[in-house]
Amino acid sequence: MGSMTIRNIPDEIIRRLDERAATTGRSREAEACAILSASLAPASDWEAFREASAALRAQLGMRTFGNSAEDLTEARAERTQGDSSRP
Repeated sequence: MGSMTIRNIPDEIIRRLDERAATTGRSREAEACAILSASLAPASDWEAFREASAALRAQLGMRTFGNSAEDLTEARAERTQGDSSRP
């Protein structure tokens, strides 16, 4: 297994990494490895995740949204129609 050194990491990033490591019960190094592994996962892993989340949304009757502004605008309108306390 290889190793690497990363220099000049901003203090804020280190702080957030330490917080995340504490919540997962990992060391800073283990958490950084987990983050790298997740972000560099093969596309097939992400496709499997997308399929599983789509199936869950369908099972729960949740709407699937795209990335378009139209979808976001429509979702806001639907949300505020049912809530008369919103302006």
